[in-house]
This record gives sequence, structure tokens and C-alpha cells, in this order.
Amino acid sequence: MTIRTRDLDPNFWREVAAEMEGEAISRCFACGTCTAGCPVREIESRYNPRRIIRMVLLGMREEVLNSDFIWLCSTCYTCYDRCPQGVRLTDVMTALKNIAVREGHVHPSFREQARLVLAHGRLYEVEDFDNRKREKMGLPPVRKAIEEVREVVDDPRAGGGGGGMRYAPFLGCTIPVRGQNYEIAARAVAGRLGIEFVDLEPFSCCGYPVKSTSAESALGMAARNLAVAAGEGLDICTLCSACTGVLTEAARELERHPEALERVNERLKEVDREYRPGVRVRHFSRVLYEDVGLEAIREGVIRDLGTLRFSVHYGCHYLRPREIYDGFDDPETPRTLDELVEAAGATAVDYEGKLDCCGGALLGVEEEVALRMAKAKLDHVTANEVDGLITICPFCTVMYEDNQRKIEQAFEVEYGLPVLYYPQLLGLAYGIGPKELGFRLNKVRPKALL
Repeated sequence: MTIRTRDLDPNFWREVAAEMEGEAISRCFACGTCTAGCPVREIESRYNPRRIIRMVLLGMREEVLNSDFIWLCSTCYTCYDRCPQGVRLTDVMTALKNIAVREGHVHPSFREQARLVLAHGRLYEVEDFDNRKREKMGLPPVRKAIEEVREVVDDPRAGGGGGGMRYAPFLGCTIPVRGQNYEIAARAVAGRLGIEFVDLEPFSCCGYPVKSTSAESALGMAARNLAVAAGEGLDICTLCSACTGVLTEAARELERHPEALERVNERLKEVDREYRPGVRVRHFSRVLYEDVGLEAIREGVIRDLGTLRFSVHYGCHYLRPREIYDGFDDPETPRTLDELVEAAGATAVDYEGKLDCCGGALLGVEEEVALRMAKAKLDHVTANEVDGLITICPFCTVMYEDNQRKIEQAFEVEYGLPVLYYPQLLGLAYGIGPKELGFRLNKVRPKALL
């Protein structure tokens, strides 16, 4: 590529730095740590984080904003956590995408995600049929919050824009429609352990799907959900790791930056809400690990799972970026989920590529790349002949279970690997029946396990 100085914009890096989440870019000294650890780069050579940063610093504005490679970031936060200079590269990528959207460059996948969120308040429309089905499963109805969501989200198509163990369960987009077995099992286990779930109907999408098109809209959506919980005096318990990351990061941002809080509350006035910082956001697995504790979990086990071996998928947003999780576990050498599996009486088995991303964020951008990323982990996990893969995030499960058959057909391989949500495993250890844990909804039937 020939670079002409007359085509460069020397202020481009400052424009990126001025974005809500694009700061610290000038500290990059091109060591390559980001590229070396990037799971997308391992699969797709077009995506090179170090190269993108250099292009920004050189002022190659048009080349960057018109490119397709800025949309390939899976937001796994590996580069964010490992950068020796503290460059928040995942946020830099978000800033680049936000700028691109304002100038009319929107990847079709993210345009469609924003359209769905604006149309339904979630990625998936929850119709009366879905609520009737949920009722038959013993699950509460999901209320639509479409008008409120529209007030706090910019439309990229326009080109710019408590205490104790008592929690409000936050279901997000995927669980009500595609992860009901996760919800069923989590509610069953929570009941056994004395965790009270108080359902708040006005919850909607966390904001993650629109963050790539407008970080400000994502912050507004997250703040609206936080305000719903704050209004009831409740902390939030999430089941989705991406929701956990977005809501935790938003709560931290609004607590530390009064100007952001003021800006968001101005927008929330349109829906008669206001957020006052103080809501804690915690993943259900963290609630189990910290609030309940490993010893108490062991005490409830009545079924011996000692012959079963499982590998654990931590995913990206459960522990990264580490700065928002106050030292809970180590994202480079995590142990909490392994210890939870062992507390249920099963054996946790390590494997190559344990920290790798599932590829879910790229499914609508580059399906082949996403499937190849998921395949790499399925290869590593099945090599150890384990009884199943344990997940704690609905979209990771979409990649490893829902798409398992597609991967088998595309790459002429065969896995037959059961994928269980951790609450399903713990529920079995507690003697809860498979039906009460939603196993009939698992795509790969764990017949031997049951």
C-alpha cells in the first residue's frame, strides 16, 4: 500500500481519543502483544490489531473507517487486559466503529441488530406465543419495553446519533427465546440455595448489540436497566456474560464520571427515569461462588458425579476487562468455574485454548470465521474425551451447541459433545430431575449423563 502524506489526517488519533471509549491510543509502541494474543487473528489474517492502531496513528482515516476489518473485533478483551501500555484496544475499536457509523459506514450485521433492538427492545421479538411457552415451563412472562428503549437508543440507519441474596435476574436478549433451559436451571438451583429472584418486567436488552454502532446509546440502554433495578432497591444478577460486562462497565462509568451520569439522566428523563449509582451487577456464577460459597454448595450435593469429567468455557466477558471486576479471579489463569464444577462433585479437565473466544460476536459479520473459532475449541475439548463442556453464557452455547451440527457438516468432523449450563450440572448434583433443569431443550442430548 502506498501512503501519500497529503491523504493523511494528522488529527485522526485525537478524534478517536476524544470518543467516549477511545482514550490512551497514543501510548501504543507497537509491541504486538495485542495481535499475538488475538483469537480472531489466529483464524483471519485480515484482522491485525497492531496494524489498525498504526493506521490510526498515521492518520489513515478513510482507509480505516471504510474498512471491513474494524468490524471483526470479537470484543474478547484479551488485548485490553494484556497491553503493557494500558491501551484499551477493545474500546478503541468501539470508538472507530462509532465514528464509522456516524459517517454512514455500518456493517449490515450491526445495522440489523440495531433495527431489531429498536423494533422489539431486544434482539429477539418476544411474542404472546413465547410467553405462553414460558408459562408452560414455569417461567414468568417477559414484558416489552419498546418505547422506552427507543428513547435512549440512536438509530444507526439515520447515520448518527439490595442486600443479602436477593437479586433482580437480568435475562437479556438470548435467554428468553433461545436459552430457556439455562433460565429454568438457574431458577431451580437458586431456589435450593436460598437466592431470591425478583423479576422486573421493564428490563430490556443490555445495550451490547448497539455498542458497535453507538457507544452512547449502549450506555443509555445500560443506564436505563440500572435505573429500573435502582428504583426497586435491587442489585442485578446476570446470566449472560456479555450483559454482565456491559452493565458492570456502565455502572462503573456512571459512578466515576458525573458528567456521563448527567448526560445519561438527561436522556432518561424522556422515559421518566433517573439513575442514581449504587446498583451492583454480578453474574450468577459469581453469586454462587461468593454469596453461597464452595463449602455450602458441596453440602447440598446428594448425587455422586465423581465419574464425570467436564471442561469449562469461561468466555470473554465473565472476567474481562479485569479492571471492572475488582480482582474477582484472574482472567489469564481463571479457577472459579473449575472450582464450581468440582464443588458439584465432577472433575474439571484443562485443555488447550481454554481462554479462547467462542466467536459469537462475529457470527453475523463473518460466519465462517466465527464457526472456525468455535471449531478450534470443540477440537481441543473433545480431544480429552470429556463428558461435556460447561458454559455460563447463552451465546457461547449458541456457538458450541446450536452450531455444533453446522460445524460438523461444514468441516466434515463429528463431535456429539454435550454442552451444559453450569446450573444444569449443579442441579443434577442436587438431585433435581432433568425435566426441572430444562434438559429437554438441550440440542445435543447428554443421554449417558442423564
